[in-house]
Amino acid sequence: MSLALNNLARTSNYTVYYFGAFYLDKNQFPSISVYNYRSQYSMVQWFYRVYFALIIPKSDVLYILGDAVPYDFYLLSLLGKFRKLVYNVWSQNNIPGRNAISKFQSTLFKKSDAIQCNWYETAEKFEEMYPEYAAKTFIIPWGMSYIWESLSNREEIQPFTSNLISQISDYKYRFINVRSIAPYNAIEEFLQAIVQLKQTRQRIFSQCLFVFWPGNNVVKSIEEHIIQQIKNHNLGKNVWYLEHPFLPDKDISTILNAFDFVVNLVKHDQFSTSIIEAMVLEKELLCSRIPPYENLNTRFGLNLPLTELTPESITELTIQLIENKNHKGAYKIFEHRKQWVFNSLSSENFLNNLNQMLTKILQK
Repeated sequence: MSLALNNLARTSNYTVYYFGAFYLDKNQFPSISVYNYRSQYSMVQWFYRVYFALIIPKSDVLYILGDAVPYDFYLLSLLGKFRKLVYNVWSQNNIPGRNAISKFQSTLFKKSDAIQCNWYETAEKFEEMYPEYAAKTFIIPWGMSYIWESLSNREEIQPFTSNLISQISDYKYRFINVRSIAPYNAIEEFLQAIVQLKQTRQRIFSQCLFVFWPGNNVVKSIEEHIIQQIKNHNLGKNVWYLEHPFLPDKDISTILNAFDFVVNLVKHDQFSTSIIEAMVLEKELLCSRIPPYENLNTRFGLNLPLTELTPESITELTIQLIENKNHKGAYKIFEHRKQWVFNSLSSENFLNNLNQMLTKILQK
């Protein structure tokens, strides 16, 4: 997600204030006026935010990431620090309800000049919950970060990356789980499936490597559980929990490219960056059967392999993917997915659509 958000920093036609939990690196774009403003709630931060609101120049747009709750929105509004308000709803699971706790967030819908939904199902659920705002709702997927469109094979990789690639080369079937270590990801179910694979298909298991690669968020108790389960079931040779340093995008793409399968088992989601990256690199996916992923198949014909979130179902699909590796029809499927990403989810499309939305509301 944080990669895709860098696209917002390339909205060069307008100045944008940004509220949210993800950082936009404005140093990458020194000629563009993008203001990062992460909501924090300590007293010191409160004074800083008031000071910030007083000194910043007026912008064209205040852009609020959906799960941010900028209580100082009214201060910026009172000071006339922005012309238009855009509220981003990035997942159907963080649409605030109409209860008292969510009342402040939901009142921002009324004040917004545009509501940007990141995916089709998100927009459908939002319009079902708030039909009165359907007329100002836009579906604009964040899509693929421009960074993934411009990676060069000539870029040097870090020693960590080259060492990792050499360590995994002996395994015939390599799976990587590039997800946050968080409750909304089906980590326990995946661990149980791995244990089941070891118990029932020892020969296949011995040729596999399963890597948990922690993403942006790590819940410590879940991390400790993964590590303990690996020890309890003596999985250490074939299952790694891999703590890693910050790596440039070239290294991330190189690492993903060294694996055969990208695991995306989640309890709820809309459309993950990890899926986009896997399709760009033409890697097979192991995905959970949830409505947004099913709709990717029915709406766009992507043929994503989907499984129920039970150890038995995950194990069964894992074996099928291994047995079908290098199937002669796989190339056409992978190429179709990759072309769909570049045609539908390029950063150029995102910027064009976003600029069209901003132009429309700024002309009113």
